[in-house]
Amino acid sequence: MAISYLYPTIDFSTVDYINIPNGAYLIAFDANNSDLLSKIDNLGNITVVEGGGGGAGPQGPQGAQGAAGSQGLQGSQGSAGSQGSQGTTGSQGAQGSAGSQGAQGNQGAQGAAGAQGNQGTAGSQGAQGSAGSQGAQGAAGAQGNQGTAGSQGAQGFQGTIGTQGQNGISISYYKYNARTNSQTPPPSNSQIMWNSATQISSTILYVSHLTRDSIDIDVFLALINSGDTLIIQDENNSNNYQNWTVNGTPTIIPNDYVSIPVTYVTGGYSFSNGHDIILVPLSSGIEGPQGPQGAQGAQGSAGSQGSQGNQGSQGAQGSAGSQGAQGAAGAQGNQGTAGSQGAQGSQGLQGSQGSAGSQGSAGSQGPQGTQGATGAGAQGDQGAPGGEGNISKLFNYYNFA
Repeated sequence: MAISYLYPTIDFSTVDYINIPNGAYLIAFDANNSDLLSKIDNLGNITVVEGGGGGAGPQGPQGAQGAAGSQGLQGSQGSAGSQGSQGTTGSQGAQGSAGSQGAQGNQGAQGAAGAQGNQGTAGSQGAQGSAGSQGAQGAAGAQGNQGTAGSQGAQGFQGTIGTQGQNGISISYYKYNARTNSQTPPPSNSQIMWNSATQISSTILYVSHLTRDSIDIDVFLALINSGDTLIIQDENNSNNYQNWTVNGTPTIIPNDYVSIPVTYVTGGYSFSNGHDIILVPLSSGIEGPQGPQGAQGAQGSAGSQGSQGNQGSQGAQGSAGSQGAQGAAGAQGNQGTAGSQGAQGSQGLQGSQGSAGSQGSAGSQGPQGTQGATGAGAQGDQGAPGGEGNISKLFNYYNFA
Protein backbone atom coordinates (compact mmCIF):
# COMPACT_ATOMS: atom_id res chain seq x y z
CA MET A 1 0.00 0.00 0.00
CA ALA A 2 1.10 3.67 -0.42
CA ILE A 3 2.22 5.33 2.84
CA SER A 4 1.02 8.83 3.72
CA TYR A 5 3.56 11.53 4.67
CA LEU A 6 2.89 13.19 8.05
CA TYR A 7 4.40 16.49 9.21
CA PRO A 8 3.71 18.86 12.15
CA THR A 9 2.71 22.37 10.96
CA ILE A 10 3.74 23.70 7.50
CA ASP A 11 2.66 26.25 4.91
CA PHE A 12 1.02 24.15 2.13
CA SER A 13 1.68 26.91 -0.43
CA THR A 14 5.43 26.12 -0.16
CA VAL A 15 5.09 22.34 -0.63
CA ASP A 16 6.83 20.78 -3.67
CA TYR A 17 3.81 18.48 -4.19
CA ILE A 18 4.91 17.03 -7.54
CA ASN A 19 7.38 14.81 -5.61
CA ILE A 20 4.58 13.16 -3.61
CA PRO A 21 4.17 9.54 -4.86
CA ASN A 22 1.04 8.79 -6.90
CA GLY A 23 -1.77 7.56 -4.64
CA ALA A 24 -0.17 9.04 -1.45
CA TYR A 25 -0.81 12.27 0.49
CA LEU A 26 1.20 14.69 2.58
CA ILE A 27 -0.81 15.19 5.81
CA ALA A 28 0.02 18.08 8.22
CA PHE A 29 -1.42 21.15 9.93
CA ASP A 30 -1.81 23.87 7.28
CA ALA A 31 -0.30 27.13 8.62
CA ASN A 32 -1.97 28.90 5.71
CA ASN A 33 -5.47 27.67 6.75
CA SER A 34 -5.94 28.22 10.51
CA ASP A 35 -3.65 25.24 11.34
CA LEU A 36 -6.37 22.78 10.22
CA LEU A 37 -5.20 19.19 9.67
CA SER A 38 -5.14 18.88 5.85
CA LYS A 39 -3.81 16.64 3.09
CA ILE A 40 -2.30 17.43 -0.35
CA ASP A 41 -1.79 15.02 -3.28
CA ASN A 42 0.71 15.06 -6.19
CA LEU A 43 -1.67 17.29 -8.22
CA GLY A 44 -1.69 20.06 -5.57
CA ASN A 45 -5.28 19.29 -4.42
CA ILE A 46 -5.65 20.35 -0.74
CA THR A 47 -8.37 18.74 1.42
CA VAL A 48 -9.11 19.59 5.06
CA VAL A 49 -9.02 16.31 7.05
CA GLU A 50 -10.15 17.64 10.47
CA GLY A 51 -9.98 20.71 12.70
CA GLY A 52 -6.92 21.80 14.66
CA GLY A 53 -8.49 20.85 17.98
CA GLY A 54 -8.93 17.22 16.91
CA GLY A 55 -12.34 15.88 15.89
CA ALA A 56 -13.78 12.72 14.46
CA GLY A 57 -12.19 11.40 11.28
CA PRO A 58 -14.25 11.75 8.07
CA GLN A 59 -16.89 9.11 7.43
CA GLY A 60 -15.67 6.23 5.34
CA PRO A 61 -17.11 5.81 1.84
CA GLN A 62 -19.94 3.47 1.12
CA GLY A 63 -19.62 -0.18 2.27
CA ALA A 64 -19.37 -3.09 -0.12
CA GLN A 65 -22.39 -3.91 -2.23
CA GLY A 66 -24.99 -6.26 -0.80
CA ALA A 67 -25.40 -9.73 -2.23
CA ALA A 68 -27.60 -10.15 -5.35
CA GLY A 69 -31.37 -10.50 -4.81
CA SER A 70 -32.92 -13.94 -5.25
CA GLN A 71 -34.34 -14.95 -8.61
CA GLY A 72 -37.70 -13.45 -9.64
CA LEU A 73 -40.83 -15.63 -9.85
CA GLN A 74 -41.76 -17.32 -13.14
CA GLY A 75 -43.95 -15.24 -15.46
CA SER A 76 -47.63 -16.23 -15.81
CA GLN A 77 -48.75 -18.39 -18.77
CA GLY A 78 -49.42 -16.58 -22.06
CA SER A 79 -52.96 -16.29 -23.44
CA ALA A 80 -54.37 -18.94 -25.84
CA GLY A 81 -53.31 -18.77 -29.50
CA SER A 82 -55.79 -17.63 -32.16
CA GLN A 83 -58.04 -20.17 -33.94
CA GLY A 84 -56.48 -22.25 -36.74
CA SER A 85 -57.37 -21.43 -40.35
CA GLN A 86 -60.30 -23.18 -42.14
CA GLY A 87 -59.72 -26.72 -43.44
CA THR A 88 -59.65 -27.26 -47.19
CA THR A 89 -62.81 -28.36 -49.09
CA GLY A 90 -63.62 -32.12 -49.13
CA SER A 91 -63.14 -33.96 -52.41
CA GLN A 92 -66.06 -34.44 -54.87
CA GLY A 93 -68.58 -37.17 -54.05
CA ALA A 94 -68.63 -40.29 -56.27
CA GLN A 95 -71.05 -40.40 -59.28
CA GLY A 96 -74.53 -41.78 -58.55
CA SER A 97 -75.31 -45.28 -59.84
CA ALA A 98 -77.31 -45.77 -63.09
CA GLY A 99 -81.13 -45.69 -62.90
CA SER A 100 -82.93 -49.13 -63.06
CA GLN A 101 -84.27 -50.45 -66.37
CA GLY A 102 -87.74 -49.26 -67.44
CA ALA A 103 -90.71 -51.71 -67.01
CA GLN A 104 -91.90 -53.81 -69.98
CA GLY A 105 -94.80 -52.37 -72.08
CA ASN A 106 -98.38 -53.80 -71.65
CA GLN A 107 -99.59 -56.52 -74.03
CA GLY A 108 -101.71 -55.31 -76.97
CA ALA A 109 -105.51 -55.96 -76.77
CA GLN A 110 -106.95 -59.04 -78.50
CA GLY A 111 -108.45 -58.44 -81.99
CA ALA A 112 -112.24 -58.61 -82.53
CA ALA A 113 -113.73 -61.86 -83.68
CA GLY A 114 -114.21 -62.34 -87.38
CA ALA A 115 -112.10 -63.15 -90.17
CA GLN A 116 -108.65 -63.20 -89.27
CA GLY A 117 -107.14 -59.99 -90.28
CA ASN A 118 -103.62 -59.34 -91.10
CA GLN A 119 -101.34 -59.43 -88.17
CA GLY A 120 -101.38 -56.17 -86.28
CA THR A 121 -98.29 -53.99 -86.35
CA ALA A 122 -96.01 -54.08 -83.40
CA GLY A 123 -96.89 -51.66 -80.57
CA SER A 124 -94.76 -48.51 -80.38
CA GLN A 125 -91.86 -48.49 -77.98
CA GLY A 126 -92.68 -47.45 -74.42
CA ALA A 127 -91.60 -43.94 -73.34
CA GLN A 128 -88.23 -43.63 -71.67
CA GLY A 129 -88.35 -43.70 -67.88
CA SER A 130 -87.72 -40.35 -66.05
CA ALA A 131 -84.26 -39.65 -64.63
CA GLY A 132 -83.47 -41.02 -61.16
CA SER A 133 -83.50 -38.48 -58.25
CA GLN A 134 -80.21 -36.89 -57.22
CA GLY A 135 -78.04 -38.88 -54.82
CA ALA A 136 -77.87 -37.69 -51.16
CA GLN A 137 -75.06 -35.28 -50.21
CA GLY A 138 -71.83 -36.89 -48.96
CA ALA A 139 -71.08 -36.78 -45.19
CA ALA A 140 -68.91 -33.95 -43.83
CA GLY A 141 -65.14 -34.51 -43.85
CA ALA A 142 -63.46 -35.39 -40.53
CA GLN A 143 -62.12 -32.53 -38.35
CA GLY A 144 -58.53 -31.41 -39.04
CA ASN A 145 -55.77 -32.29 -36.51
CA GLN A 146 -54.95 -29.75 -33.78
CA GLY A 147 -52.10 -27.32 -34.53
CA THR A 148 -48.75 -27.85 -32.78
CA ALA A 149 -47.94 -25.85 -29.59
CA GLY A 150 -46.18 -22.49 -29.98
CA SER A 151 -42.51 -22.28 -28.96
CA GLN A 152 -41.59 -21.00 -25.48
CA GLY A 153 -41.08 -17.26 -25.04
CA ALA A 154 -37.48 -16.02 -24.78
CA GLN A 155 -35.96 -15.51 -21.28
CA GLY A 156 -35.84 -11.93 -19.95
CA PHE A 157 -32.46 -10.14 -19.69
CA GLN A 158 -30.70 -10.25 -16.32
CA GLY A 159 -30.32 -6.98 -14.45
CA THR A 160 -26.83 -5.45 -14.24
CA ILE A 161 -24.83 -5.83 -11.02
CA GLY A 162 -24.43 -2.69 -8.93
CA THR A 163 -20.89 -1.37 -8.39
CA GLN A 164 -19.20 -2.21 -5.08
CA GLY A 165 -18.68 0.65 -2.65
CA GLN A 166 -15.17 1.45 -1.39
CA ASN A 167 -14.13 0.41 2.11
CA GLY A 168 -14.53 3.11 4.74
CA ILE A 169 -11.38 4.25 6.56
CA SER A 170 -10.58 6.18 9.74
CA ILE A 171 -7.24 7.87 10.40
CA SER A 172 -5.73 9.19 13.68
CA TYR A 173 -2.14 9.34 14.91
CA TYR A 174 -0.50 9.31 18.34
CA LYS A 175 3.00 10.34 19.46
CA TYR A 176 5.30 7.71 21.10
CA ASN A 177 8.96 6.82 21.67
CA ALA A 178 10.55 3.59 20.42
CA ARG A 179 11.95 1.20 23.04
CA THR A 180 14.40 -1.27 21.52
CA ASN A 181 16.59 -2.30 24.49
CA SER A 182 13.99 -4.83 25.72
CA GLN A 183 11.49 -7.20 24.10
CA THR A 184 9.60 -8.14 27.28
CA PRO A 185 6.47 -6.18 28.32
CA PRO A 186 5.28 -4.02 29.87
CA PRO A 187 6.43 -0.91 28.00
CA SER A 188 6.93 2.28 30.00
CA ASN A 189 4.63 5.26 29.52
CA SER A 190 4.74 6.72 25.96
CA GLN A 191 6.66 3.68 24.61
CA ILE A 192 6.08 1.11 21.84
CA MET A 193 7.99 -2.21 22.07
CA TRP A 194 8.59 -5.10 19.62
CA ASN A 195 8.79 -8.76 20.77
CA SER A 196 11.85 -9.32 18.56
CA ALA A 197 15.19 -7.50 18.45
CA THR A 198 14.81 -7.66 14.65
CA GLN A 199 11.83 -5.34 14.57
CA ILE A 200 10.32 -6.44 11.21
CA SER A 201 10.43 -10.09 12.41
CA SER A 202 8.16 -9.28 15.36
CA THR A 203 4.74 -10.88 15.78
CA ILE A 204 3.50 -8.75 18.71
CA LEU A 205 3.58 -4.99 19.35
CA TYR A 206 3.31 -3.69 22.95
CA VAL A 207 1.76 -0.18 23.05
CA SER A 208 1.53 1.94 26.23
CA HIS A 209 -1.89 3.38 27.08
CA LEU A 210 -0.24 6.81 27.57
CA THR A 211 1.15 8.76 24.59
CA ARG A 212 4.25 10.99 24.63
CA ASP A 213 1.82 13.88 25.34
CA SER A 214 0.58 11.95 28.44
CA ILE A 215 -2.82 11.36 26.84
CA ASP A 216 -4.58 8.14 27.93
CA ILE A 217 -5.91 6.46 24.75
CA ASP A 218 -6.92 3.13 26.36
CA VAL A 219 -10.45 3.49 24.92
CA PHE A 220 -9.19 3.98 21.36
CA LEU A 221 -6.61 1.18 21.52
CA ALA A 222 -9.46 -1.15 22.59
CA LEU A 223 -11.18 -0.44 19.22
CA ILE A 224 -8.37 -2.06 17.18
CA ASN A 225 -9.59 -5.29 15.53
CA SER A 226 -8.18 -8.10 13.40
CA GLY A 227 -7.73 -6.93 9.78
CA ASP A 228 -6.88 -3.30 10.72
CA THR A 229 -3.62 -1.66 9.57
CA LEU A 230 -1.01 -0.10 11.92
CA ILE A 231 1.71 2.29 10.65
CA ILE A 232 4.70 3.22 12.85
CA GLN A 233 6.55 6.22 11.35
CA ASP A 234 9.50 8.44 12.14
CA GLU A 235 7.90 11.70 13.34
CA ASN A 236 10.40 13.77 11.37
CA ASN A 237 10.93 11.65 8.21
CA SER A 238 7.98 9.94 6.52
CA ASN A 239 10.36 7.74 4.47
CA ASN A 240 11.16 5.81 7.67
CA TYR A 241 8.19 3.62 8.56
CA GLN A 242 6.84 0.13 9.24
CA ASN A 243 3.47 -1.12 7.92
CA TRP A 244 1.72 -3.90 9.92
CA THR A 245 -1.58 -5.84 9.63
CA VAL A 246 -3.43 -6.88 12.81
CA ASN A 247 -3.91 -10.68 12.53
CA GLY A 248 -5.77 -11.44 15.79
CA THR A 249 -7.66 -9.97 18.73
CA PRO A 250 -5.54 -7.52 20.83
CA THR A 251 -5.14 -8.17 24.59
CA ILE A 252 -5.93 -5.17 26.79
CA ILE A 253 -4.04 -4.70 30.09
CA PRO A 254 -6.26 -1.93 31.61
CA ASN A 255 -4.51 1.36 32.43
CA ASP A 256 -1.16 -0.15 31.35
CA TYR A 257 -0.68 -1.32 27.74
CA VAL A 258 -2.21 -3.34 24.86
CA SER A 259 -0.62 -6.42 23.25
CA ILE A 260 -1.41 -6.50 19.50
CA PRO A 261 -0.70 -9.61 17.32
CA VAL A 262 0.59 -8.42 13.93
CA THR A 263 2.06 -9.44 10.57
CA TYR A 264 4.78 -7.29 8.97
CA VAL A 265 3.80 -5.93 5.49
CA THR A 266 6.28 -3.33 4.23
CA GLY A 267 8.52 -0.37 5.16
CA GLY A 268 11.66 -2.09 6.41
CA TYR A 269 12.97 0.71 8.70
CA SER A 270 14.33 -0.14 12.22
CA PHE A 271 14.02 2.56 14.90
CA SER A 272 16.67 3.30 17.50
CA ASN A 273 15.95 3.35 21.23
CA GLY A 274 14.11 6.51 22.30
CA HIS A 275 13.36 7.57 18.72
CA ASP A 276 10.36 9.95 18.33
CA ILE A 277 7.71 8.03 16.40
CA ILE A 278 3.97 8.25 15.64
CA LEU A 279 1.39 5.41 15.60
CA VAL A 280 -1.29 5.58 12.84
CA PRO A 281 -4.19 3.03 13.16
CA LEU A 282 -6.28 2.48 9.99
CA SER A 283 -9.67 0.80 10.36
CA SER A 284 -11.98 -0.41 7.53
CA GLY A 285 -15.79 -0.03 7.49
CA ILE A 286 -18.16 -2.99 7.72
CA GLU A 287 -20.00 -4.48 4.77
CA GLY A 288 -23.51 -3.12 4.03
CA PRO A 289 -26.67 -5.30 4.34
CA GLN A 290 -27.97 -7.44 1.50
CA GLY A 291 -30.05 -5.59 -1.10
CA PRO A 292 -33.80 -6.30 -1.50
CA GLN A 293 -35.09 -8.97 -3.88
CA GLY A 294 -35.36 -7.98 -7.54
CA ALA A 295 -38.75 -7.35 -9.17
CA GLN A 296 -40.54 -10.19 -10.99
CA GLY A 297 -39.53 -10.69 -14.64
CA ALA A 298 -41.84 -9.56 -17.44
CA GLN A 299 -44.29 -12.13 -18.91
CA GLY A 300 -43.03 -14.05 -21.93
CA SER A 301 -44.52 -13.24 -25.32
CA ALA A 302 -47.38 -15.39 -26.72
CA GLY A 303 -46.45 -18.50 -28.72
CA SER A 304 -46.82 -18.43 -32.50
CA GLN A 305 -50.11 -19.60 -34.10
CA GLY A 306 -50.50 -23.34 -34.65
CA SER A 307 -50.18 -24.69 -38.20
CA GLN A 308 -53.33 -25.30 -40.32
CA GLY A 309 -55.22 -28.58 -39.71
CA ASN A 310 -54.98 -31.42 -42.26
CA GLN A 311 -57.60 -31.56 -45.05
CA GLY A 312 -60.74 -33.52 -44.23
CA SER A 313 -61.19 -36.96 -45.85
CA GLN A 314 -63.37 -37.36 -48.98
CA GLY A 315 -67.12 -37.56 -48.39
CA ALA A 316 -68.83 -40.96 -48.84
CA GLN A 317 -70.30 -41.76 -52.30
CA GLY A 318 -73.95 -40.71 -52.81
CA SER A 319 -76.58 -43.47 -52.82
CA ALA A 320 -77.92 -44.82 -56.14
CA GLY A 321 -80.73 -42.89 -57.83
CA SER A 322 -84.26 -44.41 -57.64
CA GLN A 323 -85.49 -46.68 -60.49
CA GLY A 324 -87.03 -44.95 -63.52
CA ALA A 325 -90.83 -45.16 -64.00
CA GLN A 326 -92.27 -47.98 -66.18
CA GLY A 327 -92.72 -47.11 -69.82
CA ALA A 328 -96.27 -46.38 -71.05
CA ALA A 329 -98.28 -49.28 -72.64
CA GLY A 330 -97.97 -49.70 -76.36
CA ALA A 331 -100.91 -48.37 -78.47
CA GLN A 332 -103.60 -50.89 -79.29
CA GLY A 333 -103.26 -52.52 -82.72
CA ASN A 334 -105.86 -51.72 -85.40
CA GLN A 335 -108.78 -54.10 -85.44
CA GLY A 336 -108.30 -56.82 -87.98
CA THR A 337 -110.87 -57.72 -90.55
CA ALA A 338 -113.33 -60.23 -89.47
CA GLY A 339 -112.06 -63.65 -89.83
CA SER A 340 -109.50 -65.49 -87.99
CA GLN A 341 -108.47 -64.16 -84.66
CA GLY A 342 -105.68 -61.73 -84.89
CA ALA A 343 -102.33 -62.87 -83.65
CA GLN A 344 -101.24 -61.66 -80.27
CA GLY A 345 -99.36 -58.36 -80.39
CA SER A 346 -95.62 -58.58 -79.91
CA GLN A 347 -94.12 -57.53 -76.60
CA GLY A 348 -93.45 -53.80 -76.22
CA LEU A 349 -89.86 -52.62 -76.51
CA GLN A 350 -87.80 -52.33 -73.35
CA GLY A 351 -87.85 -48.87 -71.75
CA SER A 352 -84.68 -46.78 -72.14
CA GLN A 353 -82.16 -46.71 -69.28
CA GLY A 354 -82.75 -44.11 -66.55
CA SER A 355 -80.32 -41.10 -66.44
CA ALA A 356 -77.35 -41.17 -64.08
CA GLY A 357 -77.83 -39.84 -60.51
CA SER A 358 -76.42 -36.32 -59.86
CA GLN A 359 -72.99 -35.97 -58.29
CA GLY A 360 -72.78 -36.00 -54.48
CA SER A 361 -72.06 -32.58 -52.81
CA ALA A 362 -68.59 -31.74 -51.46
CA GLY A 363 -67.64 -32.69 -47.87
CA SER A 364 -67.78 -29.84 -45.30
CA GLN A 365 -64.58 -28.02 -44.38
CA GLY A 366 -62.46 -29.36 -41.40
CA PRO A 367 -62.44 -27.17 -38.21
CA GLN A 368 -59.56 -24.84 -37.44
CA GLY A 369 -56.58 -26.13 -35.38
CA THR A 370 -56.26 -24.93 -31.74
CA GLN A 371 -53.78 -22.24 -30.81
CA GLY A 372 -50.21 -23.11 -29.56
CA ALA A 373 -49.39 -22.89 -25.82
CA THR A 374 -47.85 -19.73 -24.36
CA GLY A 375 -44.10 -19.52 -23.55
CA ALA A 376 -42.98 -19.52 -19.89
CA GLY A 377 -42.10 -16.25 -18.07
CA ALA A 378 -38.48 -15.02 -17.89
CA GLN A 379 -36.16 -14.94 -14.83
CA GLY A 380 -36.50 -12.06 -12.35
CA ASP A 381 -34.06 -9.09 -12.32
CA GLN A 382 -31.15 -9.09 -9.97
CA GLY A 383 -31.45 -7.46 -6.55
CA ALA A 384 -30.60 -3.75 -6.08
CA PRO A 385 -27.13 -2.77 -4.69
CA GLY A 386 -26.53 -3.10 -0.92
CA GLY A 387 -26.91 -0.03 1.26
CA GLU A 388 -24.05 2.17 2.46
CA GLY A 389 -21.57 0.48 4.84
CA ASN A 390 -21.12 1.91 8.36
CA ILE A 391 -17.72 2.77 9.74
CA SER A 392 -17.34 0.60 12.83
CA LYS A 393 -15.00 2.90 14.74
CA LEU A 394 -13.14 6.22 14.57
CA PHE A 395 -9.84 7.16 16.10
CA ASN A 396 -10.90 10.72 16.84
CA TYR A 397 -8.93 11.87 19.87
CA TYR A 398 -6.17 14.31 18.97
CA ASN A 399 -3.71 16.54 20.80
CA PHE A 400 -1.71 19.03 18.83
CA ALA A 401 0.47 20.56 21.57
